[in-house]
Amino acid sequence: MKTAGRQSARPGAAPETMASATLASATLAAKLAAGALDPQALAAAPEARRFSLFDKEEEVLRSAALMLAQLGDIGGTVSDLAEAYRQSYREQERLVRLSDRMQRDLQKAKARLAEQASDLLALNETLAAEIELRGRLELELRSMLETDALTGARSRRHFYDLAASEFTRQQRNGAALSLAILDLDRFKRLNDAHGHEAGDAALRAFAACCQKMIRGFDVFGRLGGEEFGLLLPETGLDEARAAAERICAAIAGLEVPLANGESIRISVSIGFATRAPGETLEQLLRRADRGLYQAKHQGRSRAVADLGADQSPAG
Repeated sequence: MKTAGRQSARPGAAPETMASATLASATLAAKLAAGALDPQALAAAPEARRFSLFDKEEEVLRSAALMLAQLGDIGGTVSDLAEAYRQSYREQERLVRLSDRMQRDLQKAKARLAEQASDLLALNETLAAEIELRGRLELELRSMLETDALTGARSRRHFYDLAASEFTRQQRNGAALSLAILDLDRFKRLNDAHGHEAGDAALRAFAACCQKMIRGFDVFGRLGGEEFGLLLPETGLDEARAAAERICAAIAGLEVPLANGESIRISVSIGFATRAPGETLEQLLRRADRGLYQAKHQGRSRAVADLGADQSPAG
């Protein structure tokens, strides 16, 4: 009990330790009084097994020190976690600001793209209109190059191009081919008597009549002035003669109305020839022209064939 008194008197002792020591002393005293413990045996017990309030106090202090150390470690870990959270929050805040800026930039880019798409669409429409206009102009230009503006017949150049192509094809196939040259009679006298407008009307009426009478694959063109050419593919001499005579008869019965209410009559002379073996297009043209000369010489308004092969060199 004296020992307990000294322990209790120590300043700073933990209440739990003091209570434990008091309880242990009371228990020991009760056992001694009951004769349950031998005082001599207790005195002879090893030093390590003796009860000591100081040993318990040291153990409590060590436990407290360990707990404080652990709390210190936990506090450091909490501080590290708090710092990591602050850094993470700042990074998230930076990413949000960056995302907002990117969204604004994206919206601006979309607006610019929409504007550019609108401009591109307008440009495409302009280009499409330009292409369409150029196409029409090209067709008109081609028509001007290929078609005689006054009569609607093939132009001189286009007639010769088509005649050359058809001549080569017929020559390769071995098919018959005839060519005629048509010339309005006394055309200069008509112009002098009635004026150039009457002459133009006569040319238009003549060309329209001829184009109604020929086949779809025949080639009819204006060679110049009042002279025209007619290529007749797959046509022999007799068929060519019949076609030429039909044209002569139709033109002889044609009345051409004039602007002043009057009308005039015209006639045409035709020379034609059928391709001979080995003959070139130039030679065939010369023979048809000789036939035309004979038609004029024989009295006009007729069709005359040149039957002799052209012996002059081509070119």
